[in-house]
Amino acid sequence: MHYYFFHGKGGVGKTTIASAFAVKLSLNGEKTLIVSTDPASNIGDVFEQNIGGTEKKIEGLNNLYAVEMDSDTEILKYKKRVLGDNENLLPQEVIEMIEEEFRSPCVSEIAFFNSFTEFFLKKGYDNIIFDTAPSAHTLRLLELPLEWTTYLDEVKKGAGMTCMGPVVNLDGYYDQYRTALNALKDTDLTTFIFVMHPQELDFNEIKLSADEIKKLGITNIEIIVNAVLPDELSANNDFKEAVSLQREILKQVDSSGYKTSKIYLKGGEVKGLSSLIDFFAGNALNDKSNGIERSEITNAKREGAALNVYNFNDNLENIKEENNKFIKTITPQKTPFYFFFTGKGGTGKTTSSLLFGKYFASHGKKTLVISADSSYHTARVMGIDISNEIPKKLDGNYELYLAKISPTQALDEYKAKTVEYFKSYSNNEDSFKVLEEELNSPCTEEVAVFKKFSSYFVGYKDFDIIIFDAAPTGHALRLLYISLEYAKMNKKDLELERFVNILKDCNKTMFSLCLYPEFSPIEEAKRAYDDLKLAGINVSFLVVNYILTDIYKDSFFKNMKRLQDTYLFSIKEKFNIPAFFIPKSINEINNPDSLDKLYSMVI
Repeated sequence: MHYYFFHGKGGVGKTTIASAFAVKLSLNGEKTLIVSTDPASNIGDVFEQNIGGTEKKIEGLNNLYAVEMDSDTEILKYKKRVLGDNENLLPQEVIEMIEEEFRSPCVSEIAFFNSFTEFFLKKGYDNIIFDTAPSAHTLRLLELPLEWTTYLDEVKKGAGMTCMGPVVNLDGYYDQYRTALNALKDTDLTTFIFVMHPQELDFNEIKLSADEIKKLGITNIEIIVNAVLPDELSANNDFKEAVSLQREILKQVDSSGYKTSKIYLKGGEVKGLSSLIDFFAGNALNDKSNGIERSEITNAKREGAALNVYNFNDNLENIKEENNKFIKTITPQKTPFYFFFTGKGGTGKTTSSLLFGKYFASHGKKTLVISADSSYHTARVMGIDISNEIPKKLDGNYELYLAKISPTQALDEYKAKTVEYFKSYSNNEDSFKVLEEELNSPCTEEVAVFKKFSSYFVGYKDFDIIIFDAAPTGHALRLLYISLEYAKMNKKDLELERFVNILKDCNKTMFSLCLYPEFSPIEEAKRAYDDLKLAGINVSFLVVNYILTDIYKDSFFKNMKRLQDTYLFSIKEKFNIPAFFIPKSINEINNPDSLDKLYSMVI
């Protein structure tokens, strides 16, 4: 048995590469299971098959199986395992109390984690491949085996209680957690593969993440650089600098000390078995099996199925004109006003947050951009330090500030306030021991971050606009659902009630979904759109990123542009709400100058 983890920031191609690798192993006669631990999984989209939360054989291949872990399914499984037959024997008031406990975000974390570690006990497979969630979520998942095994030992010494109640509910999992951790650290059993684009921010994040997992004893690390521009584009003056910059990044990756490989940018979309089978074949630059004359094009072609669906063509000046018309319509007159940018990892949330922040600030609005993503790319792009949570003003003639939500700092503050509150009402030492055990639980961080998140809706009243560079879709939605559920359980918390009301009020808050014109981001955005609507939140507009404009006239991009035109029509058809368009920048947006250049192109 061998375990493979595919890991990296959102949008770099983890799912595609993990899926293609799984196909390759299965074709070699190795029975393989691919598992998605991402709350916003799209393995089914890549294989063009329905998968779901139970192991399912991939149609068309003899040795490949897949499963998409789902938090609701995992909670039900966990509940059944914990309660067993007792549910039918317990009094109604006890059942109601347990049901309330199972609705808590803490239980969701435990249930999801338990199922994750169960895969390390499975037999009958030659390989298990984990298509992991974006960086911060995956690292949290990997830290849990160590945290929980240590935590359970410490809890036993105290009152024997956890955030789930008596520790006996968790004690049966101890060996399972330890087995998972030992497997992760065994270089003969586990390979950890980072996927990145040939960009500075990607590589910096990988170096940090690699250092983190090495602290856990995971050392069998490899790097795959995806979407490398072909050398032939260096003959095109528009791309000469970009190719050169990528080659510099590749040199840095090669000298990192890790085993590395590269995959050239494909001439079209990789989706469906045929393209996955051919994905690694010679790593051809113009592999005609990848995305050319796909059924999506031939089936979806219609009159006007190009950018003119949105009343402009692919000329940069026309995009800029339409964007200016749109952004004026959403510039709020009443303040404070809140904007959320959310979406699949790699869809341009950080870039969008900074572009809109710069626009509002330059038009007389005191604006704060808050990074709710632990990668803090806003600060990296702008080249400043936001190591503390105090808003920091950027250099310039207008008032644009950056801040962040730090999970560690949020947890410390939450612990201190909770202990202070407890001691003001009680001096019972036994009760205080139980409280300490609760506060040391890995679950406590979730609540602490949420409390910090909501505080921005009652504090910082001197800002006209607060923009949240939110976490990727699954995590952002989870955070929002926690807030709404938490509000129901704490009806006397007026501050929280006000916060939830602001979230739902389109006259005070706007939600924007970031996506780009490819199948998976569109489908994932639609799921997020529907989920938000169920929570009473309407998405006000889209940000459609990575538009191939007339700069991308090289024949290499011909098939990409044809696909993009079709998907732009699909976006209009699925959502039918206003959109702001960001052209695909030839170079990486990783510093103030590159952001300024993009800003001048779009607004």
